[in-house]
Amino acid sequence: DEATGLSVVSAHDARTFDRLGLHLAHHIQDAVCDIIFVHGLGGSATKTWSWKRDTAQFWPAWLSDDEQLYKMRVFTFGYNSDFRGSATNLNITDFAKDL
Repeated sequence: DEATGLSVVSAHDARTFDRLGLHLAHHIQDAVCDIIFVHGLGGSATKTWSWKRDTAQFWPAWLSDDEQLYKMRVFTFGYNSDFRGSATNLNITDFAKDL
């Protein structure tokens, strides 16, 4: 989004979108507040918030259709949450610092 400098996530492009950092899912001018979805360990910025992990069903984008929530900006936040495998030597403190 040119106004915010953030990348925008929609249900359509969520299929190929799962990068790290803060990403805008719904933008509205003069938002009353921000909602930020932060996944847990082993999750991701879009698959965690998609019906049956099918990113074509990325439901945070649907919040803009709700009559009480449409005035809120919605973001997802992705971080490296892979805690499995021999290459991972991070602990819970490392994940917290990454956030």
